[in-house]
Amino acid sequence: MKLEINDVGTFQIYLNSVLKFVNMVEFEVSKDFTKIMARNEAKTVKGFFVTNSMTYDNDTPVTFCFSDLRKLNRSINLVKSVENNNKMNIKFDGTFLNYNGKTSFKLKTVKRDIVERYTSAAFKGDHKIKYSFTTSTENVKRVIQANAIIANTDAKVYISKKDSSVIAEVDDKSSRLNDSIGIPIADKLDNGNISSIACLKFTDFMNFSILHSPTIKVEFTNKNAYLVDSEIKNNKKWIKMKLGIPLIKQ
Repeated sequence: MKLEINDVGTFQIYLNSVLKFVNMVEFEVSKDFTKIMARNEAKTVKGFFVTNSMTYDNDTPVTFCFSDLRKLNRSINLVKSVENNNKMNIKFDGTFLNYNGKTSFKLKTVKRDIVERYTSAAFKGDHKIKYSFTTSTENVKRVIQANAIIANTDAKVYISKKDSSVIAEVDDKSSRLNDSIGIPIADKLDNGNISSIACLKFTDFMNFSILHSPTIKVEFTNKNAYLVDSEIKNNKKWIKMKLGIPLIKQ
């Protein structure tokens, strides 16, 4: 079985993005794209990562699992640094991923039950959108900087509306004695209305910017959760990410 990485640079970005979320994964590779469905280590956030930078030339998709995705990432980085090619063909024999070029590697995959606690069912389609807005990686980074300023390990992110803007406030409202900083993350809502403050774990909010996209689409649903969509493109190659992030009690 031959897996073709048809754009090594894009695939490296894909792996680095997934690694910000989780290290144990299950790959499903088809003739059109590669996808990973996973949960973060805290098992609070669902993630769906897709790219067309690695494909499998067969009508039936192939699946394999890694308990340490960093090994694959570092191996591909090493090959890229030595060979400087933007394409790679990797053979999968059912147990090992094998690459043989000027350099070579052989990496063992694992059984699904080892990584099962980090895999995730597909997002259900019965979400009703209450409101939506568009933000960016830069806006999310400003909120992360705000948390570094107030230096409160218990801080959460509170999302609300002020005038027409969507505001992310870093605070811990369980006490009135804490510092807080509010940052506008969208000039306006795209649809709907914010009727009450939404509260997220700060570490969950940080996942908004896993994929460094200039445009991040955020939807709040009737499941008391945010659906976060982002995408980056490199010529005809692309990476897409979708996250499901639940609220927590304020």
